[in-house]
Amino acid sequence: RYNDRMSSFSHNPSTLELRIGIHTGSVVAGVIGKKKFAYDLWGDTVNTASRMESQGVSGNIHVSEEFRTRFLEERLTIGNRIAYLSATTLYFIERGNITVKGKGTMRTYFLSSAPSHSAVPNLTLLR
Repeated sequence: RYNDRMSSFSHNPSTLELRIGIHTGSVVAGVIGKKKFAYDLWGDTVNTASRMESQGVSGNIHVSEEFRTRFLEERLTIGNRIAYLSATTLYFIERGNITVKGKGTMRTYFLSSAPSHSAVPNLTLLR
């Protein structure tokens, strides 16, 4: 099954679609391995971001309410000092409450550069 997907991708690279999940919070970071080293992150924040990704919709950025709140607070605090924040308007399109494994019910959003539901492709899949 994986090989079938990969062979179709190699013939038509435009079929690649991503889901991105974002959450905010503290993490633990470290290097693992004895012969081949790898840097990794652990913690509830990483797990929640992973859940946002896995329960997201292809072609969209799925974010937690905690991320939305923190982003809006930081934007107010920072103001115009960071050019890319003031130059780009981002919208949080409410997805509503979803049940997240290990977390319970969470209110989540899609991050978009356009202010309407039409900006979120495949949103009809959620209803």
